[in-house]
Amino acid sequence: MTKNLLSEVFTPSRPARKTYVDRSKINDRIVRALKTPGTQIIVYGHSGSGKTTLLENVLFKVYENHIRTNCMKGMTFEQILTNAFDQLEPFFESEKTSKTKTTKNYSIGAELKSIKASLGANRENETSLTERRALPLQLTAQNLAKYIGSAKACWVLEDFHKIEEDEKIRFAQMLKVFADMSDEYPELKIVAIGAVNSAREVIKFDKEMQNRIAQIQVELMTDDEISQIVAKGSELLNIEFEGDCKHEIVHSSNGLAAICHKLCFIMCDKENIYETLDHRHAFIFNSEHLDEAISEHISDNSDTMKAIFDKAYKLKDAEKVMRILSACDSSGETLQELLSAMQGFGAKISEQRLTDMLSQ
Repeated sequence: MTKNLLSEVFTPSRPARKTYVDRSKINDRIVRALKTPGTQIIVYGHSGSGKTTLLENVLFKVYENHIRTNCMKGMTFEQILTNAFDQLEPFFESEKTSKTKTTKNYSIGAELKSIKASLGANRENETSLTERRALPLQLTAQNLAKYIGSAKACWVLEDFHKIEEDEKIRFAQMLKVFADMSDEYPELKIVAIGAVNSAREVIKFDKEMQNRIAQIQVELMTDDEISQIVAKGSELLNIEFEGDCKHEIVHSSNGLAAICHKLCFIMCDKENIYETLDHRHAFIFNSEHLDEAISEHISDNSDTMKAIFDKAYKLKDAEKVMRILSACDSSGETLQELLSAMQGFGAKISEQRLTDMLSQ
């Protein structure tokens, strides 16, 4: 019997592989965009909705390898470029001499994370080695596109929405450079992963990119998709979740795969289940186990949750809006439905005022 580790089955903080749920419509759109020369891609959605997991499980269908840059707040455009260059291992042996006086020629390689310039080298018994940066001193988007294109690699930028607005203008221009150079390098591609509404920011900074970017929204997972995560994990670990418990996990996850993974992980960890049990249905979880997991999850995130709630609650009529939205399912309400419900609460509010408040 194959043993699966808990840390590989329920993965709240990294992409899921063993419990990956195929979301065919979104997958097909991403694959199609990856195969379309010149099209750059922006994947966006709520944190925890499964953007990175989707991409990790789809990229291999088109690209054998890719490089990844994790954007952080305050990161400059130059730092983003440098990070990508460094991952391509831009150092090569420029000279190597030996007494045998043999000469070798090295050619540019198209392997992931490895670019070697064509060079000659002489060899002697007493070996001396000189390393030289293969990249030009000017770190430009054009040069980076050339090297990534030569390597036939895809460049993934995580959390690109975190970079400052001035840097986003240059980022939008870089997308255009990559799109333009795809004529010479058909596989050349940037896939940027961002938060909700981040795709529109790129278009705002460069209107020409409107028809050259695939804007792919990863929506919250459906109840059935969340349920599949639980079912796959149960089978891999030989555990079982009672009907009510499973239903409550799905409801509490609210469309976010990350929360489902976290709750299931906590429950297993509390019962010291760290790998596949020896017999099917060897342990059965119930609602009491889930209640403990939910309490721990809330405790782990209590300060952040309270800060978000307090900020929203300060707005006039915020309580009414939150009460209405909390009674909805994860798909929420339309603006008109919300406005009608607000008026039912006796709140005198215009559509524009409600729109502004929701934005805040």
